[in-house]
Amino acid sequence: MKMKGTKILAVLVALSMLLSMAYGLIQGKVYAADGEIYVGVYERIGGEDGPAYGIGNPDDSDGEYIWDLVSFTNGDYNTLLENQKDLYCVKGGIGFGGATANPVNYDGKTYNANANLRTKTGKDTIEGLYNDYNDRYSFYSNYSSILCLLDNMYLAKTYEPSNTDSQEKREELEQLKNAARARLLELAGIDSNIKITDEDIEVVQQMAIWYFTNSGDNYHKDDLESAILHYKHSGSSSYMPMEDYRKFDDGEGRVRYQQMSALYDYLIDYASLEENKVKYDLSADEIKLEAPITISGTSFELTDSTDSAYNLVGPITITKNNNRPYTLDFELKNGSDEVISSDNYYFVTKDGTTENVVSDLQTATGNIYIKIAKTYGEEFNVNGKVNFANTDALLWYTNTNQTLQPIIEVTGEPESVPFEFDVTPTVEPEIDLALRKF
Repeated sequence: MKMKGTKILAVLVALSMLLSMAYGLIQGKVYAADGEIYVGVYERIGGEDGPAYGIGNPDDSDGEYIWDLVSFTNGDYNTLLENQKDLYCVKGGIGFGGATANPVNYDGKTYNANANLRTKTGKDTIEGLYNDYNDRYSFYSNYSSILCLLDNMYLAKTYEPSNTDSQEKREELEQLKNAARARLLELAGIDSNIKITDEDIEVVQQMAIWYFTNSGDNYHKDDLESAILHYKHSGSSSYMPMEDYRKFDDGEGRVRYQQMSALYDYLIDYASLEENKVKYDLSADEIKLEAPITISGTSFELTDSTDSAYNLVGPITITKNNNRPYTLDFELKNGSDEVISSDNYYFVTKDGTTENVVSDLQTATGNIYIKIAKTYGEEFNVNGKVNFANTDALLWYTNTNQTLQPIIEVTGEPESVPFEFDVTPTVEPEIDLALRKF
């Protein structure tokens, strides 16, 4: 059968939001909106052996601590949760009612009320709090930018495995975590000599929140360089300018500071875009964003490649919807329902008669073709999933002490959008050109 120009029947299974396999990975880590949470602060991120950060030198009168918020199992504040939450304080400078320098932990606080920032009801609640306690809830005036920022954060703690997780689950969580981290850094232009740590990223994200919630004070910085970040590494008892860390060894501190600055600029610039403010405008009851990309396909054809031994299947159209991180699972089967190893085909784009190899399908956009040897036949099944995390953001506060610092809990609930194309050739009618006498 002649394959060039043969029409292919492309059937796109309806894209619907389903909980992916990853949903089960973090069950028990997406916390209910009801009840209470018990929060304290550490000076060092991740515990007594972790690094500490400050705006200026916190040991001096004009410096500010950047606390790490930690969660306890109950109101005794003695036992830390096994899986910590991604928590951020709303506004720098309010304090936590008694935190002092070098704490292991201090008299924790119980938060017993919350509002979902992604819902109209939550926004109305926060508007009331803003009207009554403006200094605590001043982020209301930058509400859309804050939502955009929270939706594009790297949630390192959300993807930490628990002690009871299987090895398979641990590996899958690690894959999701690494993909989210790599995507965020890539968007910030950090793609080589990567030195920035998870603790560095957490600090940058906290300061990006303060950019939108604080104004005219030491917590609002137009750029991170002006913060003159100080750093206390594990084993040290005093702060130093971060750029001086390992200054005469490999200059690691300076490189990390530069990468933190690049990430800070990206997060603020992206959250400040007018198009994103529109996307995050809570005019509806709830914000539900599209998946980061959409996979679609119409008018599929099986055509000859410029390499005569190969065919091209496609195009598969990848449309970018937003900058949130994702992973892309992809599988190709032959007409006998056998999985074809990814070593036996690859992806290309077409520019006229020129075919260009797609080096990374995870970041590709536009029309993509599968290039596969003709020996694999003409019938294929293309299927896969776009995996990403839909974030939720809860504002926690207390209805008995409105002087207490409100905090934001950001959670990521993995979801997936499946896609599937059954590629089946249609048989073109043969034309009988034989001469007959009638």
